[in-house]
Amino acid sequence: MAGMGTLKLEITGVDELISALGKLKEEAIAEIQSGLVQGGDELLRLANKEVPIKEGTLLNSGSVDTARLTSANEVDVGYNTPYAARLHEHPEYKFKNGRKGRYLKDPVDRNGEVIAEYIAAKLKSKFQ
Repeated sequence: MAGMGTLKLEITGVDELISALGKLKEEAIAEIQSGLVQGGDELLRLANKEVPIKEGTLLNSGSVDTARLTSANEVDVGYNTPYAARLHEHPEYKFKNGRKGRYLKDPVDRNGEVIAEYIAAKLKSKFQ
């Protein structure tokens, strides 16, 4: 195709766009992690209403562990006594005042989706 010229197109601002997208990603991750911690706190609050109480040792051992928050975007909610798992895994045990086994699983089953929706709503409101 003799006589055809070449088209030179210069796009500016690409580096700035990439930088802005990186910052947006960092903000989104921070928002997700904040929501995970808040969701973990809420799950612990709900579980504390069901965890068996004799002396309060089990209840007082409940925690939200954020050690894996930055590496895996996870929080661990649990109780740390030698008997925590045994009491949790035996819903047939009878406890007083509405306390029961499955004190973590049941609140997750009832509220996990709501907590996930809360985190999604936080992201949506932040970036809308």
